[in-house]
Formats: sequence, structure tokens, C-alpha cells
Amino acid sequence: RSISALRICLVEATVTTAKIFIVHFGAVVFTQFINLSGMPYDLQDFVDDAQFSPAAVLNVLYLMFTEGYLSSHNELAIRKDLCQEAIRLTTLLSEHLCQPEILALLALMHLHASRIHERQNELGHLRLMETQDRRQWDQHHIETGLQYLEKSASGDTLSRYHVEASIAAEHALAPDFASTRWDRIVKAYELLERISPSPMITLNKALATAEWKGPGAGLMELNALNIPGWLERSYHWYAVKADLLIRSGDLSTAKPAVDRAIELAPSPMVKQALQTRFKLT
Repeated sequence: RSISALRICLVEATVTTAKIFIVHFGAVVFTQFINLSGMPYDLQDFVDDAQFSPAAVLNVLYLMFTEGYLSSHNELAIRKDLCQEAIRLTTLLSEHLCQPEILALLALMHLHASRIHERQNELGHLRLMETQDRRQWDQHHIETGLQYLEKSASGDTLSRYHVEASIAAEHALAPDFASTRWDRIVKAYELLERISPSPMITLNKALATAEWKGPGAGLMELNALNIPGWLERSYHWYAVKADLLIRSGDLSTAKPAVDRAIELAPSPMVKQALQTRFKLT
């Protein structure tokens, strides 16, 4: 069977196109598309093809997982089907192409998947990490993730997936939120800024810095950021800014950021989580 359709979907297609496909049609249809394109029949020929780009494929699989982990769907905060399919497809790929980046992505997925059931309460509302019962985290996923992370350390490759998985491992290994080794997480984000720079990484580093050195230090990181236009239209920027301002005691300055974050929330579930975070419900 021809693999041209799969190549168009996973290699030549943009990440935006893949996201639209996954969000609107779901993981099952996405997987059926892959199946119809010939992947199950001769995957080794696909990965051996000269035009095959592992980085592009991993980017789409990463996107599939992250969309499942915090969905933009109006009614579903978490799409477990997307997370499960992303893990399954990445595992399948690793069986035919054993590269450190693939193993690191699997580590990241499993470590994040360990928390999925605790990320929602009985009403389906999102739980903050500090309020989650770590005894309920899936130890099998944690152990599997740590094993993949160890295997991914072979060779000289250091990818964004390695660093993100190391951050997830710090969270998974901490007995409670207060015991998290925030200094290591900040150092990891600094490394991530060098190998895969992004304003979103700096936002996360600011939050980690606030946990390590206090909200004032986190605000200094935030104020030093050169904000691109797209970030000014994202709830992430305002949510982080509001959180650090509130923790610094500057409630009057925080209020416009709180209001803007809630206004820009992409779904009712995210809006509810922000309201809980800022104690508006």
C-alpha cells in the first residue's frame, strides 16, 4: 500500500493541520486514517524511507498527547483517548526505530499519564497539582516512564523531550508538593530555553522560580520576558502574571490580569479552573 497519505499527514502537514484533525475527529479517527494509509502493513518501510522525518512525527504525537492532557474541547477537560493513542503510536514507532528522542517522549507521556485520574475531581473539574492526592498517581506509569527515561540517556542526544521528561520525573518522585526540588526544575527550564526556546517555557520557569525563591523572583523572570503578540492574546500570560501578583500581595494590579485570563480561557473547564485558582468560586 502507498504511504503517501501518511507522509502528508505526519511529515509534510503542519502541526496546526494535525491539531485541527485530532480535535475535531478524535484519536480513533486519526488512528483509522493512519491505518488506511498503510502504516500497520509496512511500518519499517515507512521509517526507512528517505523522506521520513522522525522529528515531524514526534511533534504530531507530542501534540496529540498534550491536546488530550489539557483539551481545548468545550465539554472535555481531558481526552484520555488521545493520550492513550499517542502512547500506543509512539510505542509502536519505538519498536521500529529505537532513537533516544522517541524513548524520551515515551518517558514524558507515561510520567504525565500517571497523574491523569487525579487531575479531575468527582465533578470533572480540573485539580491543581498541589491539591492532588499523590497516593492515587499511577505507579505503573511512573515506573514505566522512569525506565524509558533511563533508556533514553544512551548516546549523545539531548532533546526537549529529555528535559521535559526530567521535569515530569521530579514531580513524580516528590513525596508532596512542598518537597519538590524546584531548584532542579528551574535549572531544567533554563536548559530547555537554550535547546528549544519558547515564551511558554519562560512562563513555566517563572512559576518554578516563584516556588523556589518566592513570587518576587518569579515576577522578575516574567518582567524580563519579551512578550510576543500571540502570547498577549493567550490566557496563559495573564494567568501566570495574576498568580504571581496575588502571591506577592499586589491584589489591585492582579485584578485586571485575573479578569483577562478568565475572559481568554479557551473552554469552560479551563475558565472554572482559573476561577478556582483565584478563589472566585
